[in-house]
Amino acid sequence: MSSVENIDNLNAACVSPENVNKKCGICRKEEARYACPRCNRPYCSLRCYQDEAHADCSEAFYRECVVEELTARSESGDPESRRRIQEALLNVYQQNNEEDLIEELDSDDDPDEEDLADRLKGIDLNDAEAVWAQLSKTEQSEFKKLIQSGQVEDLLPEWDPWWVSKPVEEVESESTASGAPEIIEDVPAFKDLCKSKPASCLPFNVANTVAGYVYCCRQFQGDIHSEPLQAVGVICSIAGSLRGKENFDTFSHAIAAASAEAVAKDEVSGEVLSLLKRDVEAVMKNPLFLQAALSDVLVLLHAALKLSKKPKTQKKGAFTQQFGSETSANLIPNSDLKALIKKVEFYLSWAKEFS
Repeated sequence: MSSVENIDNLNAACVSPENVNKKCGICRKEEARYACPRCNRPYCSLRCYQDEAHADCSEAFYRECVVEELTARSESGDPESRRRIQEALLNVYQQNNEEDLIEELDSDDDPDEEDLADRLKGIDLNDAEAVWAQLSKTEQSEFKKLIQSGQVEDLLPEWDPWWVSKPVEEVESESTASGAPEIIEDVPAFKDLCKSKPASCLPFNVANTVAGYVYCCRQFQGDIHSEPLQAVGVICSIAGSLRGKENFDTFSHAIAAASAEAVAKDEVSGEVLSLLKRDVEAVMKNPLFLQAALSDVLVLLHAALKLSKKPKTQKKGAFTQQFGSETSANLIPNSDLKALIKKVEFYLSWAKEFS
């Protein structure tokens, strides 16, 4: 993983569009700070850019950005990544309705399942090693097949992200009532971290980081804190604003870049890419949601740093040896974790001041 950029560089990379003394072309109230790169319409904020009055343009521009990013990345990288990206180009924004069906077991009269229930009595179902030890060879073999085929995800209960649990207007004055992570209050004031005006790219860099976070949450079915090292690795693999020195000049480019990384990392459908964009919009539109998301990333980073300092003396069990997620690719050096903590603190401080 490349070194994390110095926080001071965040305010030196972007120049604001020349829209001084112009009114926002959408709300017609606030002073315009940006211009849509597609229609050149001046706008004041992300909320206005994503407004229904501008939806056709912003959605079309986002699709173009995703295709542009994927096309560029298909020209480089290993053959497997190129294959995935080329397939994704054919499927972006097209719902694949053909799903493999998993044969359902009749739990009412299946003696094998009843026997399994008996074997699991008194077993901590959160202890994967203990549960694995109770499975028969046949059951273990069936589970391996589900893992290899990817069908195991279809058996998981549906997870509802906290950022879509309530309409935005219902949580304007609430913090954790919606089920959102607790907001960290003990962060330096933005004026103490940055003496100059925030760079115009900063909101879009934050959006790119949020994209890595929401993608990770969905990949882990919300259980991101059980494996903080792996969760941080996933977030950084998607969010170029954290991983390297990438800066973004529009919301669409920030999300398109994250989408391209997701395609290169996993075989994802057009539906997943559209869902990623909607998730980021839901978080960014609500200041409390944005602060909660960035706070959650901070908690993960601190947990990952703490774990990275512990000596690995625990012997892996049979389940972890076969299905454990920890790989060298997921491990981030301590120095980078510390720099990431400073960067996300900077983002959170900005969100508290300007979002």
